[in-house]
Amino acid sequence: MFLTIVAGLVLGLLALLLALVVAWAIAPRAVTRGIFRLTLLLFRVEVKGAEHLDSQGPAVYVSNHVSLFDGPLVLALVRRRLNVVVYTTWAKGLMLRAFGRAFDISPIDPQRPMSAKAMARRVSEGEACLIFPEGRITTTGAPMKIAGGAAWMVDTARADVIAIHIEGLERSKLAKAGNGWRKVWFPKVRVCVAPPQRLEIDPDLRGKLRRERATMALREITETLRYQALDRHNNIPEAVAEARAVHGSKAIAYEDVLGTTMSRGKLRLTSAMLVAMIGPHVKKDSNLGFLLPTAPGAVAVLNALWQLRVTPAILNHTVGVAAVKTTLGVVKADMILSSRTFVEKGRLTDFVAGLEAEGVRFLWLEDLKAGLTTGAKLGALFSLNRLPKDVTRDTPAAILFTSGTEGAPKGVVLSHGNILANISQIRARANVGPQDISCTALPVFHSFGLTAGLILPLVCGIRTGVHPSPLHYRIIPELAYSVQATLLFGTDTFLNGWARRADPSDFATLRAVVAGAEAVKESTRKIWAERFGVRVLEGYGATECSPVLSLNTPAEPDIGTVGRLLPAMEYRLVEMAGIDGSRLMVKGPNVMAGYILNDKPGVLQPPPEGWYDTGDAVTIDEKGLIRITGRIKRFAKVGGEMVSLQSVEILAQKLWPGATVAAISRPHPRTGEQVILCVTEPAADRPKLVQYARDNGVGSILLPAQVLVREKIPLLASGKIDYPALTRSFEEAEAAKPG
Repeated sequence: MFLTIVAGLVLGLLALLLALVVAWAIAPRAVTRGIFRLTLLLFRVEVKGAEHLDSQGPAVYVSNHVSLFDGPLVLALVRRRLNVVVYTTWAKGLMLRAFGRAFDISPIDPQRPMSAKAMARRVSEGEACLIFPEGRITTTGAPMKIAGGAAWMVDTARADVIAIHIEGLERSKLAKAGNGWRKVWFPKVRVCVAPPQRLEIDPDLRGKLRRERATMALREITETLRYQALDRHNNIPEAVAEARAVHGSKAIAYEDVLGTTMSRGKLRLTSAMLVAMIGPHVKKDSNLGFLLPTAPGAVAVLNALWQLRVTPAILNHTVGVAAVKTTLGVVKADMILSSRTFVEKGRLTDFVAGLEAEGVRFLWLEDLKAGLTTGAKLGALFSLNRLPKDVTRDTPAAILFTSGTEGAPKGVVLSHGNILANISQIRARANVGPQDISCTALPVFHSFGLTAGLILPLVCGIRTGVHPSPLHYRIIPELAYSVQATLLFGTDTFLNGWARRADPSDFATLRAVVAGAEAVKESTRKIWAERFGVRVLEGYGATECSPVLSLNTPAEPDIGTVGRLLPAMEYRLVEMAGIDGSRLMVKGPNVMAGYILNDKPGVLQPPPEGWYDTGDAVTIDEKGLIRITGRIKRFAKVGGEMVSLQSVEILAQKLWPGATVAAISRPHPRTGEQVILCVTEPAADRPKLVQYARDNGVGSILLPAQVLVREKIPLLASGKIDYPALTRSFEEAEAAKPG
């Protein structure tokens, strides 16, 4: 009986297989497409923008390339006949030769442009094709280059571009091995499709320049779609939970120089315990002072506060007791969450005592842990998978305070949507992913340190080495060496300090150094290039923008610029009389929810119509590359001429590359204002600067009235120069002079 059943099953399978073979011989396209569509069920494919897949007339379907199944996936979703464009080497492969009967495989030889021209002509006559402009399967799951030949073909065809973004297949067994993703057979797959659009290129452009613009236009289309596809989470805890599910609870999230690690599973457990510990002491929708270092525990605390719908007002202890007390009053926070261990190791006992003397209450993590009951622990365990339902993209996620380089600190409210959007924008532009190991020592109260240093790696599956102070110049290189970092985040000041104290092997594994917060000096680029063979990529941002606005990448390493604005950003340029460049205003999903200012404590004041005034003077060229010419407030009006203090500093930096330089302006009875240059170079003086300017054809307008040697120039905790403190010290020195 059993043998009869087995024989029947075998015969049935053989009959089914024979039927499929016969059917495929008669109608290969229909049968193959049907098999592909059945396979979609295994991947639980979710399509956003499916209505854009059915096009009419000339069309080029452009998709990212993360696995071998990308082509079958698109062919299963698109109903019209497609020419699948592949390189000739791929077309000769067994798999594509087998599918050659079912689908139109169109080989393109990179060394023979006429083959691409023939395809472009067929598309322009009404056909449609599918291309993978990266030219190969990505090795990381993140974007790679856009091939100029692919962009040229799209431009030549004068067809609609229908961009497709595939997410999930990078985790499949059919993806590239060693791309950093934990592999499963049938991962959840999401497909996002953009509406048909044309490449926007000046019709008068020809030749190489036109090809470059076509490549840039196609890159912008794919980047925008990738941003839209990735920016789908309701809140940060939801994004963190998805990353843990994808990369596994055992995957390491953070580690320090001593080798102490925190896995993603432990982070979830610690956060749940902290919810139970902190919950009884806080009110929903309140603001709570946050005084903790860059450490794994701090991230767990942030995650707990987000789940409780409590907004951390992240404090900068380096500004002093009075300033912190003021900022707490501005945001109406009457309590600070901190750790006695951190206070002791950070030598902040007097700082805490000063705040307590001012009536500020402290909530100590050590006390909360000691008071955690067994019942509360069990409750936390049962709530491990619970995600906040009432925390939306508009809910405040953090209040940061501007550095105060130009005036009184302001509370900057960043929502969950702001931070998540900025992370998605960065991921759309930069080739980062779980194959990377990052290293950061930037403080939590620094927006670059919070978003790029801590939250971005957590969402992207990047293992991160952390250290609580960027001023430990000898330890940071050891940390990078210990974790074998591939990415390093820092400011120019810190990067310079780390490089000068590092052994060349400490940074041997780095593939990118990303600098922000201040302009990168040529001397910094030089030391990193010469000692470590690493290119410093410069970004540009502001606390109010979560913070990244633009950045250079290895694909677009335009030295002297800060790259193109990130996807989904708009900008306006406001002309400023007498100033080189225009005032930059920006708008986008990463622009802050608003300010909380001293004049209206606790009241959120959104940016007018969503536009944020950066206060920076910039130029933007035809490629969209931004050059910062100066800070609007950092111009002096000398004898009726506008002088950029930044330009004065750049001139001095070229003469004294190893020194710290800072220019300030002071009132002057004859010229209106005069420029004072402070330099840490002992041999510096004005005659040397005058001679250097003459030798290099620099106008005298950039020469300061005085050059003062200073042993030390005051810095903020972010590494930026503290101009208000420098100005005060100059005024005090002037007042102390006799007569």
